[in-house]
Amino acid sequence: MSEDSASLDFSSILATLARRKWIVLVTCLLVAGSVAGYTHTLPSIYRASSMVRIDLRSEGTMTVTTTPAVQPTRDLTAEVGVLRNSNELARRVVKALRPRDDTAGGPQPFPVFADSGAKEPTSKRAAIRRLRRKVTFKPRQDRNMIEIIATSESPKEASTIANTYAREYKEFSQEKARASVSAARKFLGKQAKKKRRKIQRLERKWESLNNQLAVRGSDSLTSEYNELKSRRDQLTFKLERKRTQLKLLRKQLRKLQPQLEESVLKNQKASGLRSEIQALEKQIAKMRAEAAKYYAINPNLKGDTTRIRNDFPELANLIQRIDALENRKQDLARELVAKATTGPLSSGADGAPLGRVAKLRRRIAEKELAVNQLQSQIAEMDSQIAEYKSRLDNIPEQQLRRKQVKRKLRQAESFYKTITSELQRKAVAEESELGYVEIVQSAFVPGVPVRPNMVQNVILGILLGLGFGVGLAFLREATSTEFRHPEEIEEEGYTLLGVVPAMDSEIERAFNGRDFITVEGREVSTRLMPVLNPWSSVTENYRLIQTNLRHADNENPEVVFVTSAQQGEGKTTTAVNLALTGALSGQRVLLIDADMRNPTAHTVLGEPRTPGLGEILSMGPGSSGRGRDALLDTTSKENGETGDSYMHRPLVEGLYFIPAGTAKEAPTTTLDSERMRCFVEAAQPHFDLIYIDTPPARAVSDAVVMGAQADATALVVSANEADRKALDSVITSLRSVDAHVSGVVFNRFDEQKASGANGAYSYYGSEDYYDYQSKDRVMPEET
Repeated sequence: MSEDSASLDFSSILATLARRKWIVLVTCLLVAGSVAGYTHTLPSIYRASSMVRIDLRSEGTMTVTTTPAVQPTRDLTAEVGVLRNSNELARRVVKALRPRDDTAGGPQPFPVFADSGAKEPTSKRAAIRRLRRKVTFKPRQDRNMIEIIATSESPKEASTIANTYAREYKEFSQEKARASVSAARKFLGKQAKKKRRKIQRLERKWESLNNQLAVRGSDSLTSEYNELKSRRDQLTFKLERKRTQLKLLRKQLRKLQPQLEESVLKNQKASGLRSEIQALEKQIAKMRAEAAKYYAINPNLKGDTTRIRNDFPELANLIQRIDALENRKQDLARELVAKATTGPLSSGADGAPLGRVAKLRRRIAEKELAVNQLQSQIAEMDSQIAEYKSRLDNIPEQQLRRKQVKRKLRQAESFYKTITSELQRKAVAEESELGYVEIVQSAFVPGVPVRPNMVQNVILGILLGLGFGVGLAFLREATSTEFRHPEEIEEEGYTLLGVVPAMDSEIERAFNGRDFITVEGREVSTRLMPVLNPWSSVTENYRLIQTNLRHADNENPEVVFVTSAQQGEGKTTTAVNLALTGALSGQRVLLIDADMRNPTAHTVLGEPRTPGLGEILSMGPGSSGRGRDALLDTTSKENGETGDSYMHRPLVEGLYFIPAGTAKEAPTTTLDSERMRCFVEAAQPHFDLIYIDTPPARAVSDAVVMGAQADATALVVSANEADRKALDSVITSLRSVDAHVSGVVFNRFDEQKASGANGAYSYYGSEDYYDYQSKDRVMPEET
């Protein structure tokens, strides 16, 4: 596509939009108004938000023995999952929001509890569902924060929900963080009481044995025996502690993940690994018991690897086998931990925070492994203690019992001190535990709703209306049957006699927009451009039309009918101005107003309506000679004679005018009479041109029945008003009575409005070209 074609196409689009601007404007206003009305009916939605900061460093303050590689940390996405899916947290928020005063004068419930049409209060489950629809959670990874956003039709409810959620979430996290510390404190308290009672029993027993036996020296074998029992007690305490922690972790997992039916213990491969580990631990314990026999006989062998390798090959082989089994057990333990934290075991139930489930499972697996190890160690200790006990049977019973009681008493007192110290530390930690959630911003009651956004919706409505309006404008343009451009006349196959520009701008400039002015004592139309402004582009185009009429089909017509398809297309103004143009060129021109139904030519020229054509044709039969006498009388009057005449002499020398007058018969009958034909024939010898202004050809049949009487017929078509089908119908009707249709006058064409037209046509469109004052030009005097 060339640049000229693209420019013309764009100009055509702009011209179409300019012509159909009212369609675009009205459609845009209707759509924008509808959107605004609909938006006005929508309820106002208010938005409030609070902000909490999450400490991602640890899961709590409970003492957990872990390696740095597996130190637990908190995941912000997992915390968002807790906020979204925790039924316990949602129930706490609903409980905090529900009004406690249910009396008639109590506070009104929030919309989250309001159930339209229901007599009973909204159930807790329904309130939770509504609450979750009103709240969203947005993580801020860069600041380790979570934004709690609440929306509601009530601004107070929105802010209350956001603040209540933040407050309950903080308390919820604090309780969860304290749970492990609280469980450890309770466990230590029970152990302290048990150890205190044990110390009291040992003290009483010690006093009793003191009274029976003198103090004797201690034996190394007894010391080792008691040392083993002390170690076993410590391992037993540690085992109970691990079991308590494991129980707490399993409880947390069940609470966090109630839907999970599959667990690590039900995994077939994990169970096989545990069974194999337990078998290895039993085998290792058995071997360690056999090795203990060697150490019981020779205590100095411990740590002396060279002597063991040289003097006790059976013991060296036994130690080597124990080390191999220990390595195998560690490999299986690592594989079990991997199985517990990957695969199907790392998947949580629908909606649960998967990261926390995986971490809990990993920690449970570690605890289970630690418990199994402690059980194996205790079993090994029991074997060694049994061996030592068999060797102590020869020691006097009372002395042995006294030493054992003394050792147990010391161990119990030491252990009691350790427990009480740890208990105090746990109590302080529990009280100082603030959780890992901190409220950094509270929600305030919003004053402006976030939805619906009237300005945004109206703007969208305007844009949508513009789109619909432009579409309707182009649809109307595509389906329009009106003539918009002069070349469309020629495209239909008709002869274009000329183009008459729109006179409105010229009238506005020259006559301040008035329709009539006073010239030579008569009121004449300001549209008589050939007289009032002979140098205008309008006048030049009338001259061009007259020239084209004179040379149409190489004929020189004497009688020209001027008609139009529809009323209001400017045929009368065209006929009067063509007559004035002919008279100004020196011709004798007769203008006859044959539109007896709605005559306007006399008004345009400032002449009376009667007497006129109606009176001439209403004369009796055989009065055609009388009509000729009337014309002769006019000629005589022109020469200075007096007398009544049917003919008027308006404005310009050489122009004669017969108004419509008043018809005493039907206009169609009058105009299609022999008298009319005789009158026209009688007038022809006296004039160079006769213009007959006839009624609209489609409205009535007057112009059609007179069509054969004219040498040429000029059809006036008004731009943007004339219908193609109407023009085709009129031309077909005129040709059916052998009327000679010379062409079409395209009237009231506004070049600026139709600037997108593509084509060239002959008319004078530049007013500046003749915008000068001739010395010979004399404007009619205006009074």
